[in-house]
Amino acid sequence: MVPLLIAQCSKGPTEPEPNPRPALTIQTDSALYTWTQQSYGHVVYTRSTLTNVSDDTLYTTLGDFYAGGLDQDPLFVAQHSDGFIEHRQTDGTWIEVEWRGVLTEGASIAKIVPSKQYTLDAPIYHAQAQPGVFRIRIHCYPSSDSVKVSPPMVGYSNSFTTQ
Repeated sequence: MVPLLIAQCSKGPTEPEPNPRPALTIQTDSALYTWTQQSYGHVVYTRSTLTNVSDDTLYTTLGDFYAGGLDQDPLFVAQHSDGFIEHRQTDGTWIEVEWRGVLTEGASIAKIVPSKQYTLDAPIYHAQAQPGVFRIRIHCYPSSDSVKVSPPMVGYSNSFTTQ
């Protein structure tokens, strides 16, 4: 039954698109995370530091609508946001998985200013613990008007392992 869940949650293989100069760095606080059992299933709580290494302010839907405003910290990988969880397959390809959390009021646009470090929370949820190698993928845009309209700039975290 678990393989069926994985197949239903997957969106297909994704490979990094080479950015001429990455706009973001995303570094997880740990290289190893442990699944914990909760009443609703299993979860891994990951935390990263996200930094805009470009010279421009960037925009993304990693904000919490409840918090409001463009200036937010922490930021969140959640459903309907510009943050994604990818799981490395045995053949080395990456598959996007829909194991992200939910922000009660929804995701909102936040700005990411140059050189500032932001906390990025990315909990991973699943009915069963899924040991493996994961990474976080973030989409960002050059203006608040272009969010989810124009092709995104893409940033990737380091890979991390769950057990």
